[in-house]
Amino acid sequence: MAAALTGLESWDPLLVEAIKNTQPGTIVRWKLSLRNPQPKWTSAGGHIVQVGDAAHSLLPTSANGAAMALEDSVSLTECLRLGDKEGVAVATKVHQVLRYQRTALIQHCGFVNRRELHNPSMKEVTERGNAFLFYGKWLWQHNAEKYATANFEAAEY
Repeated sequence: MAAALTGLESWDPLLVEAIKNTQPGTIVRWKLSLRNPQPKWTSAGGHIVQVGDAAHSLLPTSANGAAMALEDSVSLTECLRLGDKEGVAVATKVHQVLRYQRTALIQHCGFVNRRELHNPSMKEVTERGNAFLFYGKWLWQHNAEKYATANFEAAEY
């Protein structure tokens, strides 16, 4: 494995040692690629809910994985509060309806960013001044709790 890699002298020696001690044929290359959000984030009874990457995996170039997981948590909490104890199943399904489109869009932005960042001409990308092309207020000013509160009743699940 180490023989196939170039520039190992600039790598951390501990990493180089690990590579040299890895048995041949045991390394799997998992390609990062766009995955659509799971079509269903809740169990039939609405008591089990997927959040974060389990529901909508993001490429690293989305630069929002942790933020989306936190938004999911805030949204789910508010939906459960609004649904009350008797409406748990409805609340979890409404949570998915309220989060699905936003997370799908951010997934696709990560795909576009990956394409741009892997552009052969990084000079062109950096000269634009912002490698993360589609991000702005719509992303960083979103308040998942307020959005859930404002849209909970109107959500069609």
